[in-house]
Amino acid sequence: MSREQVHLNEVARHIKRGEQIPNDLMNSAINEITDTSFSKRERIAASHISASAGKHLESWALLNFISAKYSEEELNAIIGTRKRLVSRLAIVLPSIIDIFQLTDIHDISSAINQIYDCARDYPVIEKSQFSSQQRKKAVRGINSIIQLAEQLDEVLDQASRHVDSEFNHHKGAIARFYETEQELRHIENLRRELMALCFASRLTLYRDSVGERSFYVGDNKAKTHVVECAYRLALQFGAPALKTTPGSNFSNLCGLILELATGIPHESLAGAINKFARSPERREIDEEEKIYCYENSDEGMEEYESDNFSSVKARIRSLEAEEAFWQNMLSSQPWDEKSIQQISIRMLDVVQQKQTAMKEHGPFIVWVSQMSHTTLDEWRQESERHENKMLSLAVELGQRVRNRAD
Repeated sequence: MSREQVHLNEVARHIKRGEQIPNDLMNSAINEITDTSFSKRERIAASHISASAGKHLESWALLNFISAKYSEEELNAIIGTRKRLVSRLAIVLPSIIDIFQLTDIHDISSAINQIYDCARDYPVIEKSQFSSQQRKKAVRGINSIIQLAEQLDEVLDQASRHVDSEFNHHKGAIARFYETEQELRHIENLRRELMALCFASRLTLYRDSVGERSFYVGDNKAKTHVVECAYRLALQFGAPALKTTPGSNFSNLCGLILELATGIPHESLAGAINKFARSPERREIDEEEKIYCYENSDEGMEEYESDNFSSVKARIRSLEAEEAFWQNMLSSQPWDEKSIQQISIRMLDVVQQKQTAMKEHGPFIVWVSQMSHTTLDEWRQESERHENKMLSLAVELGQRVRNRAD
C-alpha cells in the first residue's frame, strides 16, 4: 500500500467538497491502495508493453500479463471489469463514506479496499455451485489424490530405475536456472513425498469428519457475501448497527455494495440480512471481534507485555491440544501401517516441540520494533532479490512469447 496515497487524498477532498470523483482519479487511488512496493515495479513494466494494461490491470494480474499468459480476449475482459467497478465506485463511494462518517485517510483506504474486493468477488461467487456440491467435488478430488499417489508409488517402485538418472540431471538444471537448492535429489525422495501427500490427504478427510475446517469450499450465496462484508466494516468503524429494517443505514450500506458489484441500484437484501443476523457465521465474527478488541486494548496489550513468556505459554497450550488430537486420531480406527507411521511421526514431533518450548528462556522479542534494523534490512533485501528475479523471468518469457506471435 502506498505510504503517500496522493490520489486517495484527492479522492477524499472531492468527497468532502461534494464533487464528482473522476474515474481516472478513482482508478489511480485503487492502485495506490492495493499495490505493494513490488506491484508498482510490475505496473511500470506492464506499462512499457501496454499503457492501458499498466493503468487498469489488478495487481494480481500484472505478472501474468507481463509473461504473456493472457489472450487478448482475457486481457480485455479483466480491464473491462476493472473499468466498470471503478466507474461504479466513483458514484457510490461518497454515500458509503457518509454512512461510516469517515475522515481518517487510513480508514477510508481500508473501507475502499474491502468493498472493492467484495464487489470484485461477487460474480465468481454468484456463478459458483452450491456449497454441498463443491464439498462433494472436493472430497472426490482428495480421494483421487490418495488413489493416484498410491498407484504412482507402485509404478515408481517397479520402473523408476529406468528414469532416475535423467530425473536427477533435470532437477539439477532447474535448480541452477532458478538459483535455488536442489529440492529432490533422488526418486526415492519423491516416493517419500508421495507417502506424505497420501497421509496429508487422509488427514484432511479425517479432520473434516471430526468437525474441523480442514478445507474450504465456497458457496453461491453472493448476497450473504455482501452482508458479511458490510457487517465486518460496521464492526471495524463502530457503525452502522445491524438492523434488518428496510431503509436502515445498514440496509442502505448493503445495497450500495451490491450496486458496486452488479450495477443494479436500490435492490433489497432484506432476506440475506435476516439470514445472516441469525447465522453461525455472524456469531463466529462476533467472537473474533471480542478477541481482537481485547488483544488490542490497553489492558490486553499490558497483559501481553507484562508476561514475557506469554507467547511460549500459548504455544505450549496449543501443542498440548495438538498432541491430544494425534492420540485421538490414532485410536479412532484401524489405520494401515504407513498411516500409523505418519501419525506417530507427527505425535513425536509435537512432543519434542513441547519439550523444547518448556525449556526456553527469555527475554523474547515481543514487537517487530524490537528487532534490529540489520535483520529487517536483510529480510527486505532477500524479498526484493526474489521479487526482482520473478519479474525479470516474467519479462523474458513475455518477450519470447510475443516475438513468436509476431
